Amino acid sequence: MALFGSLTRAAIAQVCASGGSSDNPNADPNTIVVTSPNGGEQWEEGTLNSVTWHPYGYNPDINPAKDVTAYLETKNTDGTFSTVGKVEEGGKASIHWYAGELDSATQGGLSAPPGSYFIRLVNNATGATDRSDAPFTLLQRSTDIK
Repeated sequence: MALFGSLTRAAIAQVCASGGSSDNPNADPNTIVVTSPNGGEQWEEGTLNSVTWHPYGYNPDINPAKDVTAYLETKNTDGTFSTVGKVEEGGKASIHWYAGELDSATQGGLSAPPGSYFIRLVNNATGATDRSDAPFTLLQRSTDIK
């Protein structure tokens, strides 16, 4: 006894092949969607966090980290965005970031002050881009008084 008819199975297969899964080899390589931080997160300065996205896949490569650049942005009062700096890259399906370090802090770059920010991702090979749906908060690093 079949639970679903052939039309329902075909519709499910089409949705599954449309790129909804981050490891789907049929995912549209011309799209990228920020998954973290995507609003509400609180990251402390200097702690290691991961900027993530989908779709992502191997063979063929879909949005590999080597092609993706992340930018830290603020939202202006008129609704436009301003880029604060470039988030440092690293990782495979993500960008491992010491929160707040920008423009290669290890090479004398900037450090973002505590505040409310958005992440914008750009796939430099395909031109795909996306921005966080809502801001995340960069918190001042806590002090250990031991």
